[in-house]
Amino acid sequence: MASIVTQQEKNVQEKEKRKPSPYNNKKKKTNKTTKQTQLNDDSDEPKTKSFKAIIKLIGKTITKKPKNKAKRLAFSNLVQENEKKVFEIIRGNPMPIIYIFQFLEYIYKIKKPGLKIGGRMLYYLSRILHDNKTSEMKTLQKYAMDIILNKKIDYAYYADIILYLNLIIDDDNKNKNTSMMSSSSVSLLTMNNVLQMVLEMFDYEQKKYKNYCKSTVNMVTKLCLHDYFEPERFIKVLMECKNQNVISLQNLLCKEKMKYQVCLIHYAWDIHKDLKRATKLIKLFKIDPYINYPVIVRRNYENQLRWIIREGIFDLASNYLNKYDITTADGFIKSEELLSFVCNYGYKVLGKDHPVLQSWVQLYRKRQYNNNIHNTNFNIAKFARVQNPPQDFIICNFDDPTKDVKNDYLDVNKYLDPKNDITFIDNREDAIEAMQHLIHSKVVGFDSEWRPTSDVFLTENETPALEIFQLSSVKKCYLFDCQLDKLRLYGDLMLDLMTNKDIVKVGYAVSGDTSKLKSAVDRAYELYVDDGNNNNNNNHNNNNKNKNTNETTVGDKGTTRRKKKSFQFENINDIQDRKIVGGLAGTVKHYMEKPLKKTQQMSNWKRRPLMYEQLIYAALDAFTCAYIYTLQLNQKKEEFDNNTSNNGGKDDGENNSNGKKKIDKDGGDDK
Repeated sequence: MASIVTQQEKNVQEKEKRKPSPYNNKKKKTNKTTKQTQLNDDSDEPKTKSFKAIIKLIGKTITKKPKNKAKRLAFSNLVQENEKKVFEIIRGNPMPIIYIFQFLEYIYKIKKPGLKIGGRMLYYLSRILHDNKTSEMKTLQKYAMDIILNKKIDYAYYADIILYLNLIIDDDNKNKNTSMMSSSSVSLLTMNNVLQMVLEMFDYEQKKYKNYCKSTVNMVTKLCLHDYFEPERFIKVLMECKNQNVISLQNLLCKEKMKYQVCLIHYAWDIHKDLKRATKLIKLFKIDPYINYPVIVRRNYENQLRWIIREGIFDLASNYLNKYDITTADGFIKSEELLSFVCNYGYKVLGKDHPVLQSWVQLYRKRQYNNNIHNTNFNIAKFARVQNPPQDFIICNFDDPTKDVKNDYLDVNKYLDPKNDITFIDNREDAIEAMQHLIHSKVVGFDSEWRPTSDVFLTENETPALEIFQLSSVKKCYLFDCQLDKLRLYGDLMLDLMTNKDIVKVGYAVSGDTSKLKSAVDRAYELYVDDGNNNNNNNHNNNNKNKNTNETTVGDKGTTRRKKKSFQFENINDIQDRKIVGGLAGTVKHYMEKPLKKTQQMSNWKRRPLMYEQLIYAALDAFTCAYIYTLQLNQKKEEFDNNTSNNGGKDDGENNSNGKKKIDKDGGDDK
């Protein structure tokens, strides 16, 4: 006990030594000449404590949001509580705006890393300025001018403070307002002062932040100072910056300023030869590339055609050759020029005996003969050795004939009979028969196809329309023709199936498929007009109208519209136990041992009739979704049965020797 008591006595003595002596409490000297002590008579200690409290509160709110949804709700509630506390601290002061200015001065003095805290304070500043009375404006302007002219805060806050407090006076009105300024004793900034301040800020940020001039750009954009400077002054420096966020800064500087936009594109393309960046800028600023930048258009098309020829996507190359006869400021970007480029590059990659190259050369010869074209890039002697393609040859996507890939991909014959189990639908009678089968299926897989495009300058109005929509059970697959004149015959049946809650619909990355189907059906029914003729194809809606279709006739011309319903579907991405790479082809390989063959993915789906390879590809896309989903359900059911049987004792059923169950054609398990 004696040893314990002595140890406790030692601890008490140490605590007494740590206590400050009452004789050492010396008051700090204060500078009575500063304006800060004149505005606030309180000591600095309570201010610094409140400043530190605000920094802690803001630090909790600017952290990254948690990924868990349950934690996000708790995080948002915490942010709201912290913001309320910050507002209470600020509004508890007699001069809340000056208190914020003092907080910014405090951050600048202690060199607190990260401007997010100060940026958040600018939000509080704008809120309080909005609620503040105008009677205090002179005091606020006086204090703001002091901290700006004496450089007591960081450059990042200059633009907001000048903008909120109207610290700029026009040079034209300077002489008129001299008497007012002398009476109010508040000298505001002239435009010359602001421009000089911007240049000083610009030079400072070039040296310290390695050309990342964020404060300068904010000053120019928020105060609308673009016309006072030449674009090259800022853009040349920003293009040399290597900061990862400089692109957003460049876009902000050039927003809605045509002179700056042209200068930025000039530096991106003519100086730095960055085709990708120049193309993105043209799309971002919504500039017509065919009139203003034909060279950039031509280079983009050539790059796309190189990739298309290497990948064997010859359908897509035909789209380029048939589409682009575009008038430009310098003349024409003629399709013959692109055709000559395709012939030259195809000769290197494909060889003179390739039928696709032979078709392109034959097409060029016809156009050259009809239009009297003399292209210096087309070597007549070289292409004279190229023969004509086989008779009735159609340019399409096909595999390299030198490679044997038949055994490397999923074989459709193991699961479906192409002649009997794959049906192309283009009339209402066949559509009704298909729906009768699909309604009685447990699982329906779906997918869609549209004409592909890789045009980087494609506008929203030119987005490709839906061409094929596939619906499949594990027994049969149906391909619905979705061209508008066909879709209005049976679009109501397709929507009824997709909105039916009793049928499980499953797809892969389904957002594009469902949105395409909705827009296509809406457009088809808007274009349909009942002209009064007794035509079964045109009047099918009036003859087959029922409660389930939810159709209503609107307007004098009988335009048929539909009530919108939400689609009910499942996504294989969300059902999988673990993430599988490789898209749908990788998922099929994981569950069915071999991947899908994607040669026809970017083929011409507008072609009628579709090729055999296209029909097989489209059918397998929808069929594998239904098959894999059913397989997953069976595996989960098997695991559940095994767990219950193990808990109960013995297994009542017998499984296959390999541990897998077979899929029945009707969507269930083999018994």
